[in-house]
Amino acid sequence: MVFSLSFARFYAHIPQILSRLFPFQRGLTHDFWAPNFWAFYCFLNRSLETLFRKFNRNFTYSKIEECQLSVLPEIAPFITIALIIGVSSFIWRKMLFGRKKVNFIEFCGLQALVFFIFGFHVHEKAILIPLTLFQLS
Repeated sequence: MVFSLSFARFYAHIPQILSRLFPFQRGLTHDFWAPNFWAFYCFLNRSLETLFRKFNRNFTYSKIEECQLSVLPEIAPFITIALIIGVSSFIWRKMLFGRKKVNFIEFCGLQALVFFIFGFHVHEKAILIPLTLFQLS
């Protein structure tokens, strides 16, 4: 109720708020890559693209800033969400059913790290959240 009342005055701007919270139209990576799994995926695509260009001169060249995948398949947002849920299930299982007591701040740090590693369009400064939480635990 409080959340709804807080956002009531911004009703006309809800699409813009959602597009900023979930930037799916911007692509998988940012022009300043976060050192996560998707940066490695784009590097692998770039390496394969270079290798294939040696054998096939008609192969298209993509900008490195945008990471337009031309060899490897495109990654849809639901794939990143599935990876986050899949990896997070191990953390949740350990927290809920583990024999040892788990530090809640450490748990939050692990969750933030999973979101950083497998998230869609992650900025490089997002690593500060798990690092700060690990320093607190």
